[in-house]
Amino acid sequence: MGKLRLLGIMFAVLIMSPVECSVLYWLSKPRIDLGAVINDFTVEFKLSTNGRYLIFSSYGSNLVPNDNNIGLDIFWQDLVTGELRQVNTNQNNLPITNNIISAFSAVTPDGRYVALSMSGDDLPDSSGTTNLYIKDMQTGDLTNVSDYNNGVDYFRTQYRYIYLSDDARYVAFSTGSQLDILHTTSTFQAYRKDLWNDTYDLISTSMDGLSTADESVELTAVSDNGQYYLMESRAENLTAEGSQNVVQLYLHDMNSGSTSVVSVTPAGDVSTTSGTFFASAVSNLGTVAFASNKGDLVVADNNQTFDAFLYRNGVNQRLNLNNGQERSPSAVFYLDISGDGSRVVFADYGDDVNQSFTQQTFAFDTSDDSLQLISRSMSGVEGNQNSVRPLLASDGSRMVFLSRATNLMVQSNSPLRSDFFAYQFNSGQMLNLTSVSYSPDTVVDSVRRPVVNTDQRFVAFTSGSNNLVLDDAEYRENYDHLFLLDRQDESMSVIGRNVSDAIDISPSGRYIVMSSNFFQPAGEIFLGALHVFLYDRITQTYTQIDEGLNPRVNDDGVVVFISSKTITSNDTNLAADAYLYHPVQQNISLVSENMLGDAVTSTHIDVAGSGSDIWVVFESIGSQIVPADNNLIRDVFLKKWPSGSIQRISENSGGLEGNGISRYPVLSNDARYIAYITSADNLTTDDYSQAGAQQILRYDRINQINELVSRNLAGMPVVSNSNDFSSISISDTGRYVAYAFFDEGENSVDFIGDVDLALDVILYDSVENNSRVISKRQDGEHSELAALYPFVVEDIVTTPPLLGVVFQGGSDLAHVFAPTRHSEAFLYQEGGPDLNLHIVINGPGSVNGTSGISCQNQCDYTFSLGAELTLIASPFSQALFTGWSVDFGDCLDDTNPCELLMDREKVLTARFIDPSDIIFVDGFD
Repeated sequence: MGKLRLLGIMFAVLIMSPVECSVLYWLSKPRIDLGAVINDFTVEFKLSTNGRYLIFSSYGSNLVPNDNNIGLDIFWQDLVTGELRQVNTNQNNLPITNNIISAFSAVTPDGRYVALSMSGDDLPDSSGTTNLYIKDMQTGDLTNVSDYNNGVDYFRTQYRYIYLSDDARYVAFSTGSQLDILHTTSTFQAYRKDLWNDTYDLISTSMDGLSTADESVELTAVSDNGQYYLMESRAENLTAEGSQNVVQLYLHDMNSGSTSVVSVTPAGDVSTTSGTFFASAVSNLGTVAFASNKGDLVVADNNQTFDAFLYRNGVNQRLNLNNGQERSPSAVFYLDISGDGSRVVFADYGDDVNQSFTQQTFAFDTSDDSLQLISRSMSGVEGNQNSVRPLLASDGSRMVFLSRATNLMVQSNSPLRSDFFAYQFNSGQMLNLTSVSYSPDTVVDSVRRPVVNTDQRFVAFTSGSNNLVLDDAEYRENYDHLFLLDRQDESMSVIGRNVSDAIDISPSGRYIVMSSNFFQPAGEIFLGALHVFLYDRITQTYTQIDEGLNPRVNDDGVVVFISSKTITSNDTNLAADAYLYHPVQQNISLVSENMLGDAVTSTHIDVAGSGSDIWVVFESIGSQIVPADNNLIRDVFLKKWPSGSIQRISENSGGLEGNGISRYPVLSNDARYIAYITSADNLTTDDYSQAGAQQILRYDRINQINELVSRNLAGMPVVSNSNDFSSISISDTGRYVAYAFFDEGENSVDFIGDVDLALDVILYDSVENNSRVISKRQDGEHSELAALYPFVVEDIVTTPPLLGVVFQGGSDLAHVFAPTRHSEAFLYQEGGPDLNLHIVINGPGSVNGTSGISCQNQCDYTFSLGAELTLIASPFSQALFTGWSVDFGDCLDDTNPCELLMDREKVLTARFIDPSDIIFVDGFD
């Protein structure tokens, strides 16, 4: 039953409290606005031959309005007008949500047509495989052009390159389908289709014209005028020289029908090294630019990495050189050549300035063999971050490339996501081409492995996103920072820099542990190996423990971790072992040891309890840790620290050892229960005849018995085999176990309605003996993205207890305008005491609503967690309602009424104004 307390006008109203339910909090909501930046990666792009139209693939969801499909999309941009459109849409301009994009061509010079290689049930005339489509950007038509055999069959495109001629007549591709009478094998061959006449030309024809290439062929480039084709293959019958049984790059001339080898040595022989090709391009003159790690194409190529080459007049020339000398280190992955053959552009690590070892873009002038650094500031300083994937207009006058550098222009861009830049060679002018519909409203890099303390005040997680805290716009390459959220005041801070994603927090929230290659807290000094750090939130001090990973911590600051370093004298196995650090004794002790006291391998460990009642659980393949351990597989072991004996818990009540591996043990805070993953089916008496390969068990240390946790809705062992059971957690009292689970197929065998084909978080309640999916939106719908790494706690100090589960889940759970594929941090809660809603009336008016709310001054009401309220502001005669304000969160509709979710104690203010004071609404001016 709800409670009511009125201040001011005093009268009593009986309120029935709503049925207890749950809430889902979005924890990783950004604190700062990054501005006009793409909220995810751009993957690939193509430039029209005239340099006007850009087409690119991106996971960004804030480029155009209403992009809600949480996947890779194709975008079309007019670089003259700035217009930006989504390409993978239907005739009604709505996004095609269920599709996989494999490749796309450049758009035709008029901006109208583009070829797409896609698969998906929502595509027109879908054959259930990857087909070739032509998109008409003018009419919106999307046409499947993969038909052959008079429209009976559809071919499947292979590899990642397709070509569309400027007049939209010819489309070229690779396929294993037999579109020509010479194609009688299952090898992939190169074809050109005439869309006007509906005919096919086999490009990869043998030298004698009697068969296809005798090995698979990958089409990699076509000249702008459609005369020259580049192909990669091991085929022996394309030229007289053969392939020497290694991959070669071939040039085919459509006019003469001849094929020649591009990858030749200085002597003119076919290359014999086993290197490959990363990228290639061909001009209208038949000159070829390519990136390869073959070492015999030029003299003295000793760097054993990918270099940029130009093939002309039958000779290969290396382009990425410093004053004619071999650059080291150097690695070229992407390049292009203009249609007129005047320029080659490439991206390379290292440069002529200070060898910062970031990727920079260069232009090679074929008329005088000069090399120019393009990705530089106006003062000539090289870009301070990577610049990649340069492309040229056919006349060589313009280059477009991607860059994270923030110093290329006066107006800085975001350092976390690459922007498009255009460079004009004649004027030397550079232009930022990035265009987005709105600023990111989610993180711009995934949040990973959130953890929470028992009373659910403190949440810690790692992320590379730079919009989570104020004044944090720095660039982070390959490393995450460790964030701490205080849910009491919603403040967030960075407490670790450049850390790994495996962290832990003590039940009280005082201690947090992390692993990092860098000295903390600055995260700038490189240590050469992952080290474990202990952070004391109260004293704000850091302790560097030793080399290690996967740390866990209890309320005494006792840390357990895994290390491959020989830390103690009895560790001589040169393998990963389990260790314990005691902050009072200031020493490190070996935990995973056998009956002789020698180290045995371990890869996972946990700690619980405090004071003189500390327990440690670990997994090991060691066979001499306990007597009669004969299964020679991983088992789970428990030890009371420091002097207790080690016992094996992955055995049945009769002491019979498991017949399958047991891993990833976790301890309840009271150290009575241990949950772990096992493939053994002889540790409980359940029926495993239809069970999946892995199950989760909970061991009761007091009663010394294992029980099955991974039960489906029918109470049986889960059937699915596609599980990420390494994401496992057990609550403070051991009542709840949470884990990540993938319900196979669309039939939802284990959990009815779970058809999202993604990992979900399952919560098992040992008291109610039931399991349920909790990684769902407030409306009950599942996320399209994986939910994993749950961390479950129980606050038993409150009455009733408050259950909390934090997990890493899809941003669509946050009800944001443009969900991304980035993972966010969420907190699921249920139970707990009633929550107070304090209503304040400012001005002449009242507030009424559901559950008997009627307030004209200041009022207090209590509701159970998850109560959904509707409140209506009613101004007195002639008065005006001017808005709501809430101290935590917002009304779902800031006008009227206010839809409010009781997910915590809140103060709601309704503002009214008297007509005589109307001048003050908008100010004096």
